[in-house]
Amino acid sequence: MDFGLILAGLGIFLMAGGILQFSKQNRKKEEELIEAVEIDRKLLEAKLVKRDMEELLKVATLQSEEIVTKIQREVEQAKTNLAHQEHNKLPVEKEVVNKKVEVVSSVPQKVASRPYYIEEYRQQLEGKNYSKSKNSPQSLYQQGEEYIRLLDKGTPQNWSKNERYEQIPVLRQMGIQDREIAQLLHIGLGELQLISELRRRA
Repeated sequence: MDFGLILAGLGIFLMAGGILQFSKQNRKKEEELIEAVEIDRKLLEAKLVKRDMEELLKVATLQSEEIVTKIQREVEQAKTNLAHQEHNKLPVEKEVVNKKVEVVSSVPQKVASRPYYIEEYRQQLEGKNYSKSKNSPQSLYQQGEEYIRLLDKGTPQNWSKNERYEQIPVLRQMGIQDREIAQLLHIGLGELQLISELRRRA
């Protein structure tokens, strides 16, 4: 009787142990399954994020290309407009210069009664012992300055354009170079040469 109880108790103990072991195994499998599901979920999220990033990058690339293309078109359009404006501007500038030359040409020449005419002025310079150095560039520039001073009209900066243009041939006859004449009269070298060319053609 006691032996039977012992066997029964031992059987119950073994059964309980088996059930407990089975329960542990099931719980472990459930944990592994849950972990696998979590890993799959994270992988799926990573794939979705990667796909979204690729889409965003593709959109950004397309937008950048569109912006670059738009800027290039605007630059080309600006160049075309500028070239068109420059093309239309040249005839207007020539017409203005021609009118200025006409005004200058229409001004009557003054009578050679003052020392700013070239021969009389050269005689004054010779009387002041300038003859030894009158051919050097520096002395010619100084002669030009003295000539302008003797005009008694103030600095050329305050003269009108026509008054300055009138002095170009006089200063050239004195042997002064165009660059120095432009400096003396405070006008651009290109402007001086253009006025001289237009006068020559007139």
